[in-house]
Amino acid sequence: MAFYAANTSHDGHLTLAQAKAANFKPVVEHFSEIDANKKGYVTFYDIQAWRLDEFAKHLEKRADELRAKDQ
Repeated sequence: MAFYAANTSHDGHLTLAQAKAANFKPVVEHFSEIDANKKGYVTFYDIQAWRLDEFAKHLEKRADELRAKDQ
């Protein structure tokens, strides 16, 4: 819901300025990562994909930590 509130133009394209105005901190802090195609905006799906990528990185790190305990 934060995405839709921040997207004041209601076009599905959230700009960095809109994210800043809405104090949408995670998107502001990682905008360049989320906007991987350098479009100048991110979509709801871009943000969700980035979150999944970040979660996957966390899981992989945790899996490596667990594997290291067996050695």
